[in-house]
Amino acid sequence: MHTNRTKRMRIPCSAAILIAASLTAAQARATDYGPVVRSGDPAFRTDLGLHLALGGSSCVGGGTNYAKCHGADNQWDTSFGLQGGLIIRPFKRFSFGMDAGFSTLKYHQVTANTWRDFLLGPTVRYHQPVRVRHVYFEPSFGLQAGYVYGVLHEEKNEAGGTNLGWEHKHYGPFVSALVGLDFFPLPRLGVGFRLVRTFYTDVCFESAQTSVCRGSKEKHLVGSDVRSATDQTAQFLGDKGAVTYPWKLFWGLLHVIYYL
Repeated sequence: MHTNRTKRMRIPCSAAILIAASLTAAQARATDYGPVVRSGDPAFRTDLGLHLALGGSSCVGGGTNYAKCHGADNQWDTSFGLQGGLIIRPFKRFSFGMDAGFSTLKYHQVTANTWRDFLLGPTVRYHQPVRVRHVYFEPSFGLQAGYVYGVLHEEKNEAGGTNLGWEHKHYGPFVSALVGLDFFPLPRLGVGFRLVRTFYTDVCFESAQTSVCRGSKEKHLVGSDVRSATDQTAQFLGDKGAVTYPWKLFWGLLHVIYYL
C-alpha cells in the first residue's frame, strides 16, 4: 500500500515537472520566433528592403548644342528629383536591386522649358558598416545601368503673343555612379548622390504639324526633310543637329530605407 501511494504521488510531480518544462520551452520558442533579425551589424529584419530618396537634380557639366549644360546662352537650373526601388541584400556588404527615378531640369533663360528624365535599371552596391559607440551608419558605393526616357519641353513666344510649344522625346541607355551615407535610427535615414550620364541614341522632335526622329549623333537634316513652305512649320525646331549630352547629378537630401 505504501509503495502504490508513493507511485501515485510521483505521477503528479512528474506532470508538474513536464508542464514547467513545456512552458519554459514555449517561452524560449516565442523568443526565438520573434522578428527575424540578422546577426551582427547591420541587424536588419530581413534581406529584402525598400528605399526612397527625395532631393534635387542638377546639370553639372558637358553637352553640346541644345543639350549644353552651361554657357553664355545656356543654363539648366536645379530642380526636383526622386529615386526609389527594391534592395536585395544576401550578403552583409553587397546588395542588388532595381531602381526607378525621375528628375527634371529648368532652363534658366525660359523657365517654361524643362527637361524630364525617367530612369529604370538594376543596381549593385557595396556597403561598409561602421559603428561609433551607439551610432551606426553605413557608407555605400555602387553602379546603376538601364534605360532612360527623356522629354525636352520647349516653348517660344512669337510676335503678337503666339505661343509655340514642342515635346522632344529622347530614348537610350544610361549609367550612374551611386554614393550614399545612411544612418540607422528609427526611421532609417540618410543622404545620397547619383552622378548620371545619359546616352540617348534615338531622338524624336515633335510639333503639332510634324515629327522627325533620328539618331542623336546624326548631322543636320536637310531642310526639306523638316520644314514645309508654310510659316508655321518654318518655326519647327526639329533640325537641331548632332549633340552630346551632359552629366547630371541627383542629390537626395532625405533617404528612407525600410527592410521588410
